[in-house]
Amino acid sequence: MKSDINLVFPNSAEAIKEERIIDLLRMSAIVSVSLTGLFSVVLFLIISQVSPASIKEKEQAALRGILELRSKEARLIVVNTKLEDVEKIIEKRQKYEQVMEDIVGAIPPDTSINSLDIDSKKVSLTATSTSLLPLDALIDNLIKMVKDRKIINSFTIENFTTDSKNGIYSVSIVARRL
Repeated sequence: MKSDINLVFPNSAEAIKEERIIDLLRMSAIVSVSLTGLFSVVLFLIISQVSPASIKEKEQAALRGILELRSKEARLIVVNTKLEDVEKIIEKRQKYEQVMEDIVGAIPPDTSINSLDIDSKKVSLTATSTSLLPLDALIDNLIKMVKDRKIINSFTIENFTTDSKNGIYSVSIVARRL
């Protein structure tokens, strides 16, 4: 028989080392299982404290807020588009203020304007006075505007009337704009 076969596990240094490693692995397994269980219990308690109904309610409130903001955004986009269109129209529109100022500036003091129509191609005006001198000054001023090429390039006296009963003279003029 063989004498070197030993069925009893010897207490050598290697065996002690292996036992310690096994004990450490067992301990780490127990700790990890315990931590996992503890984490699961804590997570369960947190979930049970925060009700899904309140989360759904908050979600619905947030969605309503987003929808309201989207409708406001759509309205703002429409308003901005309309404002841009108005700005384009204003840029294209003729500047009648300067034309009106120049025409009114050509009218002498003793003359009154009965009508003044300004459009893109012509200026029509009817002026009255108690004397022919202011009407002559008006015509001279219009001639000067034609020579200076200021606002009008020609004009025609359409009508000249007198009211001898009241002593009022009236002239109707149509001028072509530059």
